[in-house]
Parts: sequence; structure tokens; C-alpha cells
Amino acid sequence: MSSSAKLPGCREHLFLIISVLTLVSILTGCGGGGGSEVPRTPLQQIETAIASEPNDDSLYHALSVLLSEAGRHGEAGEALLRALSIDSTRRPEYHIALSQAYLMQAESRKALDAIDAALRLFPNHIPSLLEAARLRLILQQHIPAMALLDKVFLRDPSQPDAWYLAGHLFLEMGDTARAVNAYQKAVDTRPDMRNAWKQLGDVLTALHIERAISYYDNALRLDSTEPELYHNKAYALNLFGNRAEAIELFRQLCSRFPSYEPGFYHLALLLAESDSTQAAVEHFGVAIRLNPSEAGSYLQRAKALQKLGDRPGARSDLETALRLDPGLEEARVLLKSL
Repeated sequence: MSSSAKLPGCREHLFLIISVLTLVSILTGCGGGGGSEVPRTPLQQIETAIASEPNDDSLYHALSVLLSEAGRHGEAGEALLRALSIDSTRRPEYHIALSQAYLMQAESRKALDAIDAALRLFPNHIPSLLEAARLRLILQQHIPAMALLDKVFLRDPSQPDAWYLAGHLFLEMGDTARAVNAYQKAVDTRPDMRNAWKQLGDVLTALHIERAISYYDNALRLDSTEPELYHNKAYALNLFGNRAEAIELFRQLCSRFPSYEPGFYHLALLLAESDSTQAAVEHFGVAIRLNPSEAGSYLQRAKALQKLGDRPGARSDLETALRLDPGLEEARVLLKSL
């Protein structure tokens, strides 16, 4: 389950950085006849601006955004602490970003403390309530997460991010009917919420409800760049008896995303089931090259090789599978039979 809802405020980072870079141009004389050369990267430009305006909290926040995007979450947290030391009472997004930086470093206690600090200062701030609910959902704290979402619904009964998170919460609690209802309310309010369409597809596929296909189609119309969407739709097509369409979609997936190992693995499974055994062996081979530590791929290729009469090749794959996963009993039994 993915709990990474796209919370409000994400777009603000772009506008913030653009405005900060404009400020940097002014501070360094860019376009104004200044003789000094402006640093090339946005990170260098913001650092230059901070050197000129060390008490501007927004510059530290902008710095934290760039550091987070570069995976430097510890440094991003330090930049946010600096921003908060200058002004902690006007910008709840600083607290939210600090919580996220701590979470990326697996410091859940600090992440909770940071978002709770935001709620003490801004108890009715919906993005802070949503982030607090998301964090508690990640930490499997279901009752506190629901209490926070209830606070959001009191202020905005149709809030789509809250319904999206509620869908995750109900799903984790085993209440699939309410999960589907929650995801549906999310897309009713915000039809461009691709993740909610995908979740609807996944849940309905698990429930063997063919309407899942149309939900995947909605998600793909919004974003055709995520290989998992193609994969899940192809899996659903096969589940609902459309094997030929599933194979074709898996082929498209493998062509478009040649480094996506699950696509090759599941295409190979369907080819093996369709008596295209040699093609299955070839696709299992690609899956193994992409992920050589997956024991299941060697097991499945061994079955296909055995079907082709290649007993030495099958034996080698089964031995590899058992080295990778000594508990893979199916491989052990098959090896004994060769």
C-alpha cells in the first residue's frame, strides 16, 4: 500500500524557487551590469542569496527543497531548523517539510514531533492535519490517523486528499467496501487524482470486479509514464480472462520500460502458459538479468527449460534458486525429479 498522497502545497515549491532565484539575480546584479558571475546551479544561487540575506527564512526553506530533491535529507532538515529558528509562527509548511525530512531519515519520533508542533501552532491548518494523518497511517497508528481525518472532514467534508488517505486507512483495516467508497469520493471531487484511480483499480482487481479495468484506463489517461499502471492493468486483463490482451499490454510495457523487471517476468509466465515456451525462456532471461537475486525467476525458467527438454539448464537454474532461497520447496522437489 502506498500512503504517499499528493498533499496541497507541492506546487508552491516551484513558485518559491522561481521567486528566490529572481531575488538572487537582484542581489548579485544579474542583468544589471554587475561584473561578478552568477553561480550556475539553483543550489549555488540560493546559497549565494543566503550569504547576502542570512535572516531570510524563505531562503532556507527553498534550500531545503533543493537538498531534499537531491536526497540530502539530513542537510534539508538542518536548513529547515534554521528557517524555523528565524520564524516558526507564520509558515506551517516549514514544519511539514521538517517532518518529511525526518521521515526520509527513518526518524519517526522526530517526524511526529515536528508535525505535532505544526498542529499546536496551526490547529486548523488542513495540510498539517493531512500530513499528520499520513504519518500516523505510515506508522500504523490507525485510530489517531482517523481522528485527524475527522478534523479535516469537519472543515471540508469533500477534501479529496483526506478521502484518499481514508481509503488507505480502511484498506489496512480490512474494510474494502469503505475503502472503495473513500477512493471514489476522492476522484469525484478531484477527477485528476491518478493515485486514487489506481488504488480503485487495485482494490477492485483484488475483489475480482471487472470494472477495475476502466479505473486503470482513467489513471493511464492522466499519466502514462508509470510502468506499474500498465503492469496492474495487464494482470487484471488476464485475471478476467483476456489473456491475449494481457500479453499484448505486457509486450508494450516491456518495450516502453525495458528496465522494469516485473513486466518481463509476468509476460514470461503468460507465454509459458500459452505454450510459447522458448519465448518464455527468453523473457525469464531478461528478468534474471534485471534482477539476478530473485529466486522465483530461476524456478520458473527451470520449468520452461524442462518442458523444452533442457534438463542440465533446468537443474542449474534450480540449484541457483535454492542458493538464493533455501526454503523454496517447489524448486527442491523439482530438482529431485530431474
